[in-house]
Amino acid sequence: MFNPVHKLIQVVNFIKDSRDFSKFITRAIVNIDPPETKKKTICVSVHPWHGQAVPWFAIALSLSLYKTSKDNVIILLDDINIGSDNLFFTIQINYIEKILKKISPFIKYTKLSSYQFNNHSPDYAFIELIASLNSIHHTKGEIDHFTRNKYEEAIKPQLNTAFSALIEYFNVVDVDKCVIAGGIWGSSGIFRHISIENNLKIMTYDSGGGRMLFSTSGVAAQLNDITLVFSEIFSDIKSKKFAISQGYDQLKRREGGGDVVSFFNPNTIANINSGNQYYLILLNLVWDSAALGIHSVYNSSIEWILDTIRWVLENTNKTIVIRQHPVEREKHIKVSDNYKCKIIEVFGCNNRVIFVEAKSDISTYELIKKAGCIVGFSSTAAVESVALGKPAIIVSSAYYASLGIVYSAKNKKQYYDYLMKADNNKLIVTKDMRERAYICNYLSQTCNWIDTQFTPFRSDFSDWSKMDLESLNNDNPIAELIELEIPTSIKKHQSLMKSIDE
Repeated sequence: MFNPVHKLIQVVNFIKDSRDFSKFITRAIVNIDPPETKKKTICVSVHPWHGQAVPWFAIALSLSLYKTSKDNVIILLDDINIGSDNLFFTIQINYIEKILKKISPFIKYTKLSSYQFNNHSPDYAFIELIASLNSIHHTKGEIDHFTRNKYEEAIKPQLNTAFSALIEYFNVVDVDKCVIAGGIWGSSGIFRHISIENNLKIMTYDSGGGRMLFSTSGVAAQLNDITLVFSEIFSDIKSKKFAISQGYDQLKRREGGGDVVSFFNPNTIANINSGNQYYLILLNLVWDSAALGIHSVYNSSIEWILDTIRWVLENTNKTIVIRQHPVEREKHIKVSDNYKCKIIEVFGCNNRVIFVEAKSDISTYELIKKAGCIVGFSSTAAVESVALGKPAIIVSSAYYASLGIVYSAKNKKQYYDYLMKADNNKLIVTKDMRERAYICNYLSQTCNWIDTQFTPFRSDFSDWSKMDLESLNNDNPIAELIELEIPTSIKKHQSLMKSIDE
């Protein structure tokens, strides 16, 4: 629902941020050398992003790359709106362009709308897919088909326009690698798709407060870089031993509530009234980039949840527990789909179906320890379950699906077979699987996050926009990762290994 007060606050905050960033730019360009011709070219895309500091981050990153990289740096301003809020989008573009004009003597920029986009036919199947993913993100759920369809019909022509314009852009402009925010939302998904089609190196980033995710392969939030790094760590005896130890310690900290992100009191007891070991479904945020577009068995999460409950009730005597993601305690994050009501609507008040809400202070780890089998989508907790000795089945192409940790179902027949084996205690967890889980946990939770104040998060922006560019470069490992084209996790692992050798 449109909230005019909230929108006004967004506009005011964005304008204030643009003025603060303009001062940062004035300081930054004082000591910048004139441009020089280099062999390769990095294209950094600048997108308006719901009024957040994402465009300011992208421009500051471009300046950082300009000073430190051996490659040319250019900027593509994505000024083709995806969505219905044309006024706010236009306001953002105008203020962003004022900043870009200030740095144009050093870093050239072009607007996406300036490219002819009537000469290319969009990939309609891909447009349908990216529109669907955007509508899930927009509505924060899957079930409201009316709102989703209305939104998709509105954005498909916009996505088509952006698609054709980007094809023309890459036909005209010689680019070697691209750096973009997100990788799914808005036209960032199209940018990523067409970059891959053109055999360009595509890198993406995402963030939280004080933390960054950066990927040299795929959507940053989906952690596909872990797959690339895993085999390198696993095949080196010293690295493997270190990673297993670190993964074990990381899990113990999370169990004890000592991790950066903790959702519950670690001393709570999972009091599930079940006569035997239950199936435990661990839910994701369906609208979050980490879960978007990676279904491999079902078309939607609600279809997967209901079908799994149905199968367990009809084929076993076990209880099934559904754990809502604890992060849904936050109102602005909460999924709009009411799974609890939908489950009751389909199965009634069945005492073999237990829904544990996000607000419940029950420790997920306590639930895992008492379960017979974990059923997940792309949750980190599925990997942790295996590390704790519990078999896990997943129904997605999550980054750890092919790492020999979980039972990864490719179709419903295989999924049902795994569920049946779990009922008969025939899904085993080997020592090798647990070691792989520890390594994966170490890479994803310890090595893949960049702890830095330089993020697109507005609260972080308020701090780093007061710094000078030189100081920012010292707190900016992303520029180096882009230059070297290496995953965050391998760089951090190498640093940690080096520290223990010294």
